[in-house]
Amino acid sequence: MKDLISIIKENSFLGMNQKTIDKLKSPDNQPLMQSGTIVYKNSIYMKNKILYLIAKINGAKELFCISENDIKNDFEGEKSELEGIFIRKIPFNYNNSVVIQKLFPFTKPISLRKIKTTIGCGDRLGLASPGHIRAARIFKISPVLAQQSMRELNFTGRTYKDVVADAAFGVFQEGFEDGYGADGDHLKNISDIDSALDAGMP
Repeated sequence: MKDLISIIKENSFLGMNQKTIDKLKSPDNQPLMQSGTIVYKNSIYMKNKILYLIAKINGAKELFCISENDIKNDFEGEKSELEGIFIRKIPFNYNNSVVIQKLFPFTKPISLRKIKTTIGCGDRLGLASPGHIRAARIFKISPVLAQQSMRELNFTGRTYKDVVADAAFGVFQEGFEDGYGADGDHLKNISDIDSALDAGMP
């Protein structure tokens, strides 16, 4: 955590507005690194004097809320204070994905039915969305990031809520604000359809 705070202070992120932060972003999302800490620059957002970003610390990737004041929001996560900075570490889960979709609506899947060129990505384990987004940006296509069949979910032990949550955090990591789709494939009964709709698939 100390390295994360060091990166924040060295780059003066807490003193920046969103317009200034956006100038640091790039299609390849070149990260900031210090020891075992990686900060994904495209995930840096300032909202209501709270800095939001995704960082990987010692191999574990999570969302962080950082502020010079006590942090009050609806996320589930561990609070701490270091060097006069308040930090909230937010694990990637469905409940937290619902909160981030409210705070940052671009992380919520949308209908792509009126979009001419789309591509289904089928991220089986919920790890590949950042790479899919970078490819979609190059070819200017709209990705369907949250796309799984019930058969695949049974194989991987995941749910549609897991699929949507992983896509939402991947979108936030990449700062992808152009919209992405969600698709429950090969649904054969009403309960399968309901589970996809309940997860927020449009």
